[in-house]
Amino acid sequence: MEVEVIVVKIKLSNLFIIFLFNSYFVTAGEKKEYFTISSDSLGNETVIGSVFVNNDFQVTELQTTVNNSSSINALEYYYTLGKENNTSEIKKISYGRDGSLNWMNREIKAIPDKFSGFKKLHKVDATKHLFWGGYDIYVVDWYIAKDKKLMSWYDSVYCENGSKCFISNLMINGDENSGIYADAIKLSSQSVGSSITKFPYKLAVLPDTKATKQQHPLDISFKIDWLKKPYVISLNDTEENTKSKVTVKELVKISDFFTAIWRLNAQQSSVEAQKAGLTKAISENWLDFNPRKMFSVLDQNKNFKKSTYLPSAYIQKLTKIDSYLVLGYLHAESETYIIGKGKYENSSELILFAINNTDYKLKQSPKNKALHTTIYSAIFHQKLNDIVRER
Repeated sequence: MEVEVIVVKIKLSNLFIIFLFNSYFVTAGEKKEYFTISSDSLGNETVIGSVFVNNDFQVTELQTTVNNSSSINALEYYYTLGKENNTSEIKKISYGRDGSLNWMNREIKAIPDKFSGFKKLHKVDATKHLFWGGYDIYVVDWYIAKDKKLMSWYDSVYCENGSKCFISNLMINGDENSGIYADAIKLSSQSVGSSITKFPYKLAVLPDTKATKQQHPLDISFKIDWLKKPYVISLNDTEENTKSKVTVKELVKISDFFTAIWRLNAQQSSVEAQKAGLTKAISENWLDFNPRKMFSVLDQNKNFKKSTYLPSAYIQKLTKIDSYLVLGYLHAESETYIIGKGKYENSSELILFAINNTDYKLKQSPKNKALHTTIYSAIFHQKLNDIVRER
């Protein structure tokens, strides 16, 4: 399911744009569904997730309706109104407390016939019903002919007082947690995780909205292989530590890269020589370095707010670190995340790197994208920082 291909600011005459719905609908059939997020190179799970699903729900073809008294009715009513391009009524069933109504007003103002493409839909099937933080999430399939599916999509609905339900843009609002949850829905339909596996760390992910209830979280459990003592990478390594590098094969490339950029930064050489030296260091120690692709950096002094850096600026930031302390590893199928602390003169910060599992070169674009999205989120970094601080 490729939700990312849906462009929100498009005209619906192209049969795109729609936002996810939410609704609150607790049933006796609710259960946890487990799935694998990552495993190590030997196939052992390292990160697993679980979502709450309606186990009694069956594939439902949405019908024409005129009420929004339950989550499934709200979903049907939304598509009914969409096929009529009835934007005034769609506004009335757009949820206000989480910003969805304001978003819908802006969308319709910019594209008055936003929903005109809905009339081209032959049918819409709701295929799965999940619960997340007070919202109901539906997986829907769009058909433009009887046996011709156009795409799959996620819709979300929020119900208040169990009697009135509203459409939400929760799953396309650009929020980091919503992106993590979208990956979780996709993974839950592709793999089955173990409900027996118990990992030492667990992260509860909820929608980041004012309407969020502390229920039905996306749970992410994981394990980390901690080193018995921190491994220090520094330009001023002791002789003993320098010798130990020979046996720590996973750290050869990151150690060589840090050493190279620190030395280049200390040299009084020409611009051309600096550039040549950096190119060599990148070529020898990075697998997929892209000088046009931005790096994400989460600032722990700003509640792990994410910033993006040009590659040149990112490397310059790394040169300012006095030393890097490797604390442990989080393993995935094709890559391993190095968990460590960057040490400055008067402070330190959590810094993670991904390395390739075969040659240990640094990776800018890890293969497991769902894991990467989770790891480079504020909520995961905060959890990891708390774990490191408490150790």
